[in-house]
Amino acid sequence: MLKMPAGAEYSLLAMAHLASAYSADERVKAAELAQAQGVPLSFLERLLAQLSAGGLVDSTRGPGGGHRLSRPPEATRVSEVLEAILGPSASHGPLAFLWDRCERALSEVLSLSLAELAEELDRERDVADYQI
Repeated sequence: MLKMPAGAEYSLLAMAHLASAYSADERVKAAELAQAQGVPLSFLERLLAQLSAGGLVDSTRGPGGGHRLSRPPEATRVSEVLEAILGPSASHGPLAFLWDRCERALSEVLSLSLAELAEELDRERDVADYQI
């Protein structure tokens, strides 16, 4: 089965965290994101740099600095995050038809917005935290 690279998964989790902070107009420190995701800070900083270069994250240095989404979470798609981290997909060679089919099948799922992703993650956490 297809396996998502760790960098893509950590990027999506970090972006969902930023989506949750967006309405409060908060900037989130990279250290807070790294701790929340359980990922090394240096690795997350590289991912944030890629997301910033892709126009998805605004980063500000200094005491009041941090990271925030460049636009509302409803206007940012999971597919954009993955493209910023993994690069654009390209199908070449004799199996190009197969990868094209995979991409078409995934396109609906990957059109999920960051707002929807954050809501779904919150629901999953609530279920996981439920105790009898």
